[in-house]
Amino acid sequence: MIDRASLIIAALIGFLVGVLVYGIFFVPEIETSYRETIVTDTTYKHYKERYLIDSIKSKSLSDSLGFYKKKYRGILSKKNIILVPDSVFVNEPFLAPLQRSTGQRSFLYGNTYFDAVVAGELLEMSITNDFKIPQITNTITKETRTVIKPSGLYGTVGFRVGDTQLSTLIGATYLKDRSLISYSYDLRLKSHQAGVGFKILGK
Repeated sequence: MIDRASLIIAALIGFLVGVLVYGIFFVPEIETSYRETIVTDTTYKHYKERYLIDSIKSKSLSDSLGFYKKKYRGILSKKNIILVPDSVFVNEPFLAPLQRSTGQRSFLYGNTYFDAVVAGELLEMSITNDFKIPQITNTITKETRTVIKPSGLYGTVGFRVGDTQLSTLIGATYLKDRSLISYSYDLRLKSHQAGVGFKILGK
């Protein structure tokens, strides 16, 4: 007779074997994948501001009159201008045309403009910066994808027609992710069949 201790040990062994078989063959396999996408976008911020130069100072160049007559000879001749010392107009009114001078300097992201009003002397001057400054932003998207791979044991019933007689097949198929193992028994011929398969198409 089998004593109680042997039964307990056999039950424990059977339980452990059952848990092991379940864990290996029937617990679905979970696959987790992570993907990080970085999208870089560039926008341009318009920046425009005018600065008025309010601390204008004039300095006499009469001591260097001969130097500047030679330096600007072409411009003076073209515009029919005659340079005279400042002493000619000391405390005396003089005639001077009112003119506006403008110009610009181009840079990578915009331009700097200058504007000056002149009537014998510089009356007003301003500088305007007009830029489009690039601002680069990175958008990070994190995606987590979890895939549960199928697994399980399936019972099967089938029929086979041969030599004018019908055979009934019973069996089982075990599926594990992309592979399977199948077994079937022919009730009429008393024969066994087994096979394996692998997934070759699809995701």
